[in-house]
Amino acid sequence: MASQDVLVTAKGTKVTGTRLAASPELPQAVEAFYGIPYARVPRRFAAAEAMGLEGAGDIDATRPGPEQPHAWAADHVQEGVLRLNVFGLATRQGPRQGVPVVVYLHGGAFNHGSPLDRDWPSFVAQGGREMLIVAPGYRLGALGFLAGRSEQANLGLDDQRLAVQWTMAWIGVFGGNSADLTLMGWSAGAHSVGHHLLSPSPLPFKRAVLESGSPTSRSVLASNHSRVVTQQASLAAYAAARTGSNAPLGALPLQPLLQAAKAVWEENDAALTWPFQPVVDARCATLPASPLRLWHSALHSGRARNLHMLTGFCSHEGTAFVSPAVPLRLFFATLLPGLLGAHLDRLDALYACIDPKERLAAAYGDYAYKTPVLHTAHMVSLAGGRVYLYEYAVAPALHGGQLPLVAPSVKPPGQRRIAHAMNSRWSAFVSGQAPDWPLFQSPFNGSGSGELLVFGRANDESLGGSNQGVPLETRCLTAREMQLCRFWWDHMDLSLANGPKASL
Repeated sequence: MASQDVLVTAKGTKVTGTRLAASPELPQAVEAFYGIPYARVPRRFAAAEAMGLEGAGDIDATRPGPEQPHAWAADHVQEGVLRLNVFGLATRQGPRQGVPVVVYLHGGAFNHGSPLDRDWPSFVAQGGREMLIVAPGYRLGALGFLAGRSEQANLGLDDQRLAVQWTMAWIGVFGGNSADLTLMGWSAGAHSVGHHLLSPSPLPFKRAVLESGSPTSRSVLASNHSRVVTQQASLAAYAAARTGSNAPLGALPLQPLLQAAKAVWEENDAALTWPFQPVVDARCATLPASPLRLWHSALHSGRARNLHMLTGFCSHEGTAFVSPAVPLRLFFATLLPGLLGAHLDRLDALYACIDPKERLAAAYGDYAYKTPVLHTAHMVSLAGGRVYLYEYAVAPALHGGQLPLVAPSVKPPGQRRIAHAMNSRWSAFVSGQAPDWPLFQSPFNGSGSGELLVFGRANDESLGGSNQGVPLETRCLTAREMQLCRFWWDHMDLSLANGPKASL
């Protein structure tokens, strides 16, 4: 892909990006600015400090900068500086002015991942609409989500807030309108968008995109929850064993700390009790109380009334995470100790109609992703917001399967049509235009039909098949989906804060 330099100046600072030329895969030229510093971290586990462009010196943003450190990043990582990336259509005549802006929060279970996890040049070029994408990195794993007594909790969420604040202050230099902002994320990034939506100190975004995630997805435990405390102790023990030192975690070399964090992850991975997640902590401005309690506050204040939201799920969210050999009751009794015998009996009955090999995957996908997504859609609809709901059904329709189609980078002909249907609607939404999409009106209060769009039903090209499927169709939530929602919503508090008494 041919490229040439492109220059932006602000307050005496020159930011040199790259212009990616139009090609068969990139129908319009795109400007990309990689690795722009937006905050510095004065010391490990400290709050980041904002950095602007003024006085920053010349910035070479022509190639991706170092990633945020995590245990699965082999090299090209840097601790101490937070960076972001900016993408937009190349301007033909003069500088762009006042275009909509998307701030994208990447996924990766809050322990790994990259802001470049999808093809952003393709997203903006294929959509063909003027917009700017801002994709920041944020601290991950133990570096961003340690929750001990002396550590500030949820540093990664605070980093995200700083990235949005940088965008508000500086995106005008690139031609963006800081008053026309969409916050977008998938998986952990979508959970993050949900947390910022519910924060008592909300960020000033008009629209939100939550792909396979919500503020009530998986678990959001209290910082003093026994599981969190145990995982913190394990981190300290593994770090001491690897270094032969009982020095504070903040004083250890980076790599032994990352490997200790990876060991804690691995001992929790099979049970999906993942460590280093956002926690409920009264000291944290973004997440000071249980998400359920924050939902009640948001509804009472009317904060979500004017929100526009695009959200959805993949058909088989749970398949990649669980083993079919694990009994359903044992798995959930471990994951959710508050599920009593009668609850487990009901759980067994609800999923008895599913093939035993697929039963746990279906139940976990519903618990962790699908029903929390539908809960968020329901709550925003109930508040009077505009909600556009989707299901991604392209086989195998696993968690994250939508990524290469929303930002089209696919070859099979059927998937290209599906990608066009998706990208055009995502682009219209984040540009502030009404997408060709029926509004989701929640059926849970007895008045709505629960309409959603399904992308790619019966397409099996990723599995080596030739069935191009149905690119786009409309359906309504089924009675069974509503039944499953009611079960999981009734027990959602078991995964939040310190349990039922603390969640409501």
